[in-house]
Amino acid sequence: MECSEKVYIADMTYIKTKDKNYYYLCIFKENVEYELSDNLQKSSTLKALKQAIKNRIYKHHLIYHSDRGLQYCSKEYTEMLKKSVILISMTENSDPYKNALPERMNGILTYELD
Repeated sequence: MECSEKVYIADMTYIKTKDKNYYYLCIFKENVEYELSDNLQKSSTLKALKQAIKNRIYKHHLIYHSDRGLQYCSKEYTEMLKKSVILISMTENSDPYKNALPERMNGILTYELD
């Protein structure tokens, strides 16, 4: 069995540009899908999720993990995961330690590459 595409993890972070504008980046770690937006609406996360599902290589079971952000808990988002037969995993009580990899990667994007 292939080791790839077992777990998708997703998170959002903000990026400040040279012109002092903020953009929000929704990233999927595994197949490196992303969506850059000027807002935190669920439409951005849905676009990234659709792209990640479309670009899947393997069709075996997949676990999707994220924090409990409103975008990830929305009805449209969870229905898309269920429709694609993807198991949903979310952090408890928004604990960043339960989402350590994306939190670390976002920290690098937000603070170290500023």
